[in-house]
Amino acid sequence: MALRKERRPLIPPPAMQLSGIFLYPVKSLRGCAVTAADIDALGLVW
Repeated sequence: MALRKERRPLIPPPAMQLSGIFLYPVKSLRGCAVTAADIDALGLVW
């Protein structure tokens, strides 16, 4: 006899706020601040 797992309702994660993001085109050089970016369901769009 197979046991069924109890299904829990999905609880949305708390809202997050991104305070800053930097791009590093070359790892050993200084980063460039990003002033705006597009997002989709998976995160930042590159």
